[in-house]
Amino acid sequence: MKKVYLHGALGKKFGKMHNFSAKSLPEVLLALDSNYEEFFEYIFKSKKQGLEYFILTKNPKDISSEEDLIKSCLSRSKIEMNYKQKELHFVPMSQGAAFFIPAIAAITWKTFIVMTIASVAISYAINALFKPPEPPKPGKQISTKSYLINGSRNRQAQGIPVPLGYGRLKIGSVNIDVKRQSSKLKRSTSEKFYALESFTDIEYLDLISEGPIGGFVNQNGGAISGGDIREGIFLNNVPVKSSVNGSEIFNYVLNEDDILPEFKNGASNEAKLLSKEVSAMTEYNTPVFGPGPYVDGKIDEPLIEYDDINKALTQGAKIFTHATRNQFVSKFVLSLGAIISQQDDSGNTLANSCRFAVMISKGGRNVNILDLGESQIKSLKINSVKIDTASDLAEVFAQRAKERIIESEWNAEKDIYKAAVEKIINSRQFKRKRKTGDEIAREILTEQQQEIYFKWSNSDYISREDPLSGLFGAGGGLFFGNESQYHFMSKARILDVNRLQSDAMGKLLGGGEKGGVVIDPRGFFAVWGIATSEYMFDIEIEFFPDVNYDPIKGATTISVVKLSGEYDPAVKSAKYYDGQFSSGDTFFNWKNKSKNRKRWRNHVANQSDLKAVGGIGRQRQLQVMSVQERIPYNLLYPNSSIAKLRFDSKNFKSIPNRTYHVKLKKVLIPSNYDPQSKTYSGPWDGLFKGQIIDNNDPDIGSEAQPLNAISDDFRFWTDNPAWIFFDLVQNPRYGLGKYGLEEYDIDKWQLYKAAKYCDELVETKYPIENMLGYPRSFTTNNILHDDEEDDENGSFTVSLYHKSFYLSSSNIPSSKQNFQTLDQSQFENEFGNGNTYRGKKVAFFIYIHNQSGPFSVPQKEKFAEKSALRQGKYIIEERVLKSSNSVNKTLTLYGPTFESNPATFQEGGGNYTVGACTMQLSHPIVESRFSCNLYLTERSEALEAMNNIAAVFRGLVGYNFGKIFTMQDSKKNPMILFNNSNIDKESGFSYSGIEKNKKFTSVLVRFNNKDKAFAPDVVYEEDSEAMKIFGYQEKEVMGMGVTSETQARRLAKWVLYSSQLETEQISFVASEEASYLYPGCIIEVSDENRAGRNMSGRVLDVGSFGDSDESYVLIDKSARDIIAVNKVEITVNTGLPTITDRELNLRAPHHKSSIDQDEEITLVSSPAPQMIKFQGVLSYRSDLKHKGPQGQSSIISELMVKLLIDLDIDLSRIKVFNHGFNEGDRVRFVSDGTLPLGLDKDKIALNSYYIVNTTEHSFQVSVMSGGDPVSIIDSGKDQFGNSGGLHYVCIENMNVTSELTQSYINQIEVGAAYSIQGIYGTQISGAAGVSGDLSNLFVIESTSNANWFDTTIFGQIYVPGNSDWAFINYFGWVYIGSMMETRSSDQEYFWFWITGIGWISTNNQLHNQFWWLESESRWVYVHHMDHGGVSDIVGILFMYESGHSLSVGSKVTFKNGGEYKVIGTRSYGYFVTAASNTDEDGLIMRLFNNEDPPSETSEVLTDSDKSSNPGYNSYYINTLEVIDALDSVQNVDSIKLTLVSGHGLNLYDNRHVSLKSIVSDNSTLDTSLNSNWEVIFLNETEVELVNSTFEAGLLSTANVNDYGVIEYVESIKNISLRSFQSQLFRILSVKENEYRKYEVSALEYNDSKFDAVDKNLSIKKPSVPIPPQADMDIPEAPENLILTDLTA
Repeated sequence: MKKVYLHGALGKKFGKMHNFSAKSLPEVLLALDSNYEEFFEYIFKSKKQGLEYFILTKNPKDISSEEDLIKSCLSRSKIEMNYKQKELHFVPMSQGAAFFIPAIAAITWKTFIVMTIASVAISYAINALFKPPEPPKPGKQISTKSYLINGSRNRQAQGIPVPLGYGRLKIGSVNIDVKRQSSKLKRSTSEKFYALESFTDIEYLDLISEGPIGGFVNQNGGAISGGDIREGIFLNNVPVKSSVNGSEIFNYVLNEDDILPEFKNGASNEAKLLSKEVSAMTEYNTPVFGPGPYVDGKIDEPLIEYDDINKALTQGAKIFTHATRNQFVSKFVLSLGAIISQQDDSGNTLANSCRFAVMISKGGRNVNILDLGESQIKSLKINSVKIDTASDLAEVFAQRAKERIIESEWNAEKDIYKAAVEKIINSRQFKRKRKTGDEIAREILTEQQQEIYFKWSNSDYISREDPLSGLFGAGGGLFFGNESQYHFMSKARILDVNRLQSDAMGKLLGGGEKGGVVIDPRGFFAVWGIATSEYMFDIEIEFFPDVNYDPIKGATTISVVKLSGEYDPAVKSAKYYDGQFSSGDTFFNWKNKSKNRKRWRNHVANQSDLKAVGGIGRQRQLQVMSVQERIPYNLLYPNSSIAKLRFDSKNFKSIPNRTYHVKLKKVLIPSNYDPQSKTYSGPWDGLFKGQIIDNNDPDIGSEAQPLNAISDDFRFWTDNPAWIFFDLVQNPRYGLGKYGLEEYDIDKWQLYKAAKYCDELVETKYPIENMLGYPRSFTTNNILHDDEEDDENGSFTVSLYHKSFYLSSSNIPSSKQNFQTLDQSQFENEFGNGNTYRGKKVAFFIYIHNQSGPFSVPQKEKFAEKSALRQGKYIIEERVLKSSNSVNKTLTLYGPTFESNPATFQEGGGNYTVGACTMQLSHPIVESRFSCNLYLTERSEALEAMNNIAAVFRGLVGYNFGKIFTMQDSKKNPMILFNNSNIDKESGFSYSGIEKNKKFTSVLVRFNNKDKAFAPDVVYEEDSEAMKIFGYQEKEVMGMGVTSETQARRLAKWVLYSSQLETEQISFVASEEASYLYPGCIIEVSDENRAGRNMSGRVLDVGSFGDSDESYVLIDKSARDIIAVNKVEITVNTGLPTITDRELNLRAPHHKSSIDQDEEITLVSSPAPQMIKFQGVLSYRSDLKHKGPQGQSSIISELMVKLLIDLDIDLSRIKVFNHGFNEGDRVRFVSDGTLPLGLDKDKIALNSYYIVNTTEHSFQVSVMSGGDPVSIIDSGKDQFGNSGGLHYVCIENMNVTSELTQSYINQIEVGAAYSIQGIYGTQISGAAGVSGDLSNLFVIESTSNANWFDTTIFGQIYVPGNSDWAFINYFGWVYIGSMMETRSSDQEYFWFWITGIGWISTNNQLHNQFWWLESESRWVYVHHMDHGGVSDIVGILFMYESGHSLSVGSKVTFKNGGEYKVIGTRSYGYFVTAASNTDEDGLIMRLFNNEDPPSETSEVLTDSDKSSNPGYNSYYINTLEVIDALDSVQNVDSIKLTLVSGHGLNLYDNRHVSLKSIVSDNSTLDTSLNSNWEVIFLNETEVELVNSTFEAGLLSTANVNDYGVIEYVESIKNISLRSFQSQLFRILSVKENEYRKYEVSALEYNDSKFDAVDKNLSIKKPSVPIPPQADMDIPEAPENLILTDLTA
């Protein structure tokens, strides 16, 4: 126990002293807040007013020194620790004043600012409630309890949770009410057998789930029409009703009365009543044993029947007892089973009987129910036949009372009677048979004996001493012969019959009755007749609970005692008298009937035979089958979906297992969401369907209606896991809402984004289920119908084309397209007819043609063909089938229509859509990325349940920013950069990998397959390449909520790829920058031990060159030895604005674009990335005037901001949050890998793209101002060639730095952390000097500086080690690898590469004057200047171009990205130098002002010269083909170029080519084609020529004799380079260990796995994950290693 003392105002408000059982400070705080709801609020309110509270483990009055105070005060690092101290003191502290401790008042609060204050501790306490869990490790198995695999069982127990189901499943249930009713089977009156045969009706109320639910569905998952739910009910896994080819087939008849099942969906406003009483049944099937066959175990005293319960119990009868603890139970239904029969010596089966008594508790003891009277027993029923009048019930109890009196008299007088009879029998007169017994009695008996003798001899009571004699007591009894009636059998009707012979008993009962159950007034029940199999009957007793409930024992009990004795199975039964006596015949008047007299004498002389216990040939078994407890009460079962079924034993021999095929829980969904088609209409206003805002209602005001007030009429079925998660968390009945969680405590916007991701349709790659293997073509006018059975979306009709398109050879794009007529039989095979496939889903593929109608028939057929072949860009849709018509070849589908589809066009006043479709029969062709179908049957902790459901959509649950949020494992942008300068230097970055045997190479996922009737199933995925390395390492995963095989496969691949690709974990300690992180976010790490020491650091300055507006960034590391081949990327940490949940809620109703809204949602709970990326030129500037404090001179100039883009490929739209672009702005695109098809990296500067159709957070681009937007075809590739990658847009700095770029530059602060990444030349550390012949570099001599040389081609150059690269003043790094090769003559051309310019060629004669620029296809003159006796290059090129219009200051950008400025002009050309060259010494100005360049050389490079370029590639063209606008990805007539397979060209990355040697009969065509072209990659063997419409027109009529050659020059990028990239990691945890010090743990992040999983693509892995670095020293060899071989 902890004593908690609250000092100051806190104690006055909440009490000064408290006792709690708590271990840690967060537990204490939670205890205080649990007892005082305003406690947390008061602490924070006080904080705002300047009053903080700190926490001591010692009374402040006992603190005497500063040291004592520090020791007693809890520090932040101890907040979550358990501690032994038994006291806690909350002491107020005022900022700027002294502590509230008089002894040390001189100490200011600032001294102890690091001490824990209550408001900080409270945040820990709150986080303890929602502690972010560790995300599932790759392949981590998600453990489940009884969600689905055991869900098909029917359960019955008190106190179990109400099941909660989502999605569509075939499930079991929880039985909440069962009523079993037994009835005697009717027989015709002509039958003379007294057979007892029964049948049972059983009625179940099965609780399916929390409601409301979607309802029962057919085998296809479609809604069942007409209210007959039998098609969705399965008994023993067989549907009650099936539909085959439109015909109904019944597999079961539920009951003979044809009572249909009923259903209640569980809506809160549903008033349907399924039962008027509550019933719970306990199955026993327990035998009830009667007394032993011999009295007191003496074999000479057999006894077979008892009237008295106590006597039976003393003779060994066993009592059966059932107790109910429910004091409201007022009715018991005893279901008993009897087997009774006997056989005579002739083999005839005769009737038998069995007595038993029923007792109920009263006053703590058991009482015979027949002794209670009508004031304590409300009613009795036998086999559902109720004694339905008070007089009848009273008569029963009156007879019982009379019988008890007779019993009492007989017990008192029977000994005298027996003695008198014995005296008569032994008299001489009796033996001589001269007088009657009565005459003898009058002569020899005393007066008392005579009175008693005549009293009982004239009574029938003595005959009942015979165990098989009369069935009724005094005055008769109550007989239940069938299930519909009962009647009294009065004494007057009873014949003097001593045996249960069939005909005699038939007469006894007046004929027609065939055996049954008797209430005997002597205090017992009896069942009689012939039952060789179990005869089941019910005794229903309604009583008064307040009389029969025992408060001491807390129960009402009911008991059964068998009064008929057990037979001795080893003894043969006695021989029965087979004669009949007429009424009135007795022994005493048989004087003249010697034969009868003899038989009677034998009867009297052999009493032991008459009391025979022989069991051979006789059966008399009784058992309690079940006991039903009932409470007569009308229960509505609110918010519960229930099915009511009734079936009988005529059709079922045993209780069948019941399962239900249903769409489960309906949930709240966004106002713009259609759950049927899983589409979102426009942006979301933040409201849910049915939620209203009433500005005129003073009670609501402008606030939205509370979610819990939304009617169930506005809840809808969906299997989207995000909205299922929201329902589970928010619901106040079974979710966290019951603990006070409100809507605003949940980040609904992140769920909205996740939900859209879940609903995206993905192709499963299953084959199309028709004879073609391709979808059928269709058209629709998109007219919506509103039939009565339709939902709110209505229905519409599509018509199938008579033509169906396919490829004659599968997967060979060059094959000829064909079509086939669709006949009626084929239609029915694929789409059914009428309601055959009602509820099945139809997949639609709609080609996006980006053209406006009207269209001709051939054009429409072309749309259909492209859709069927799934070529180009197409949209996937899915709809549910309502019906089909094989005559008209039409499909009627549930809405919405395709009117909003971008491919829909207007024609004749209507909106038409053309595409292709296919029925999804046995497997899905398309499906949502994630769906959730689960059944929760057991309680679980909130966090566990949330994580389990979030795991369905790869989500992680956390608590941040005051909200519960989910972070999905999907593509994300990095948030912040960490390098060695902004983490703890002592600990640095710590890396850990995964053990070899923990890298999974195969994954097994278990799930329930909806296509196999939800039976358990498994899928298996493996990585065969990894298996060769790591062996067979299997991971088994439970696919919770997964019912689709393809979704299970995607899960398996995700686990597999995560294990293979995300194998490294990093940890480090950082300062306050790390406080911005949260689990699931992505960070960028640049570790100098991996990327190189000069690749990251801190910004020293942001400056500009002289009077120029061009800015640069001065970095703290040297760039002298970094071979930057292209422009580099610099990432700088800086603060950027984000958007709050409140802001988004306010903006939501006014959003015009869903794309813009999606971008804002990203920043609601995921703060904006706090870093900016720029593209720039890395250079070492020795002439820099403002250097770093240690002389640093490395800068990044020509800065251009890089904004990470996201693509909407279907709409060719580019998404960037708050991009700031305006219509007409000029932009270029760059990529870490390869740009998406449709975007060209070479469109830069004057050829760059124009911004068009811009919105706040998205835009499109065009190649001309105001032109049509370009079509984006795919998502590009990453640096390893995997689909996707990171792509950026940069605003062009035309002649000056753009305002947008400058605004980002202005946000860079001195001291900010940075990292540099890009493409660099390879070099070898260690040896000095240059390998090869130095004369090939035109070296004059070596300089005094190491590795510096004077040359006649480049002036002074620096070659770092044995490298293929050299550094040249003004031009930067040059690739010289190919120059080192021996040249055969001075005329032989050689090649080198300069960053920004590209490949350059010259020869020994021209080398110091003329250079050929391959990318520009022109000669330039290179200026040199005598510098210290050496001809040195000065970075000036003269561009030969007559008639140019450039002036000094104009900007020139080379095709390889180099940016140059014009510094002088001539009539035949102009001088340029690198834009970063400032010429502060004026050397350049003096040079070009005093010199006119020579005329352009007349030298021409031959094809052989050009092919010697190291980057040259070529191959022969196979064909040139004209394609029309509908086949072209450019939507215009174009030329398609085809190569043969195995050509070896990389046309995806190299999209600028040259065509040559094409020869046709049209010279104009030849001239036009044999030139430079931009191409669009179609596939490995086909490309499309950009802007080739003119040439296509010529080619269509020309004859080509030679298709020529395609060639291109590849970038240096793929020849002698390496890529230095920062690494990305996903945050696992962030923990503040010390004040402002955070420990960060993260796992490697690789986003290429997502496209690989969703699009079924393969992943290319880097062969060397960490390349060797120039500055890496060789480590010392390790010692004392222990190696363990895990291969086996």
